[in-house]
Amino acid sequence: MKRKVYIGLFVIFALGVAFLFHMLLEISVIDLLARDFELFGLGLSWQDWFFIHKVAAVSLEILGFFGGIYFGKKFANYFHY
Repeated sequence: MKRKVYIGLFVIFALGVAFLFHMLLEISVIDLLARDFELFGLGLSWQDWFFIHKVAAVSLEILGFFGGIYFGKKFANYFHY
């Protein structure tokens, strides 16, 4: 029972870390694009950037979920005594 709780807590933690990483990355990219879209836009339109954002956001959520499961299983043995 404790092992499942540890894994669940690691999943919540990893999703939080993925969300914070997403937030910091998004703020910095939007700041660059808002300053000079012609220079930092890489020749992409706003619709392309929205698509990249959606793909990256879902990828980070999936990575956070499965990373939380992996590290939860890995470290549950250290915490479970």
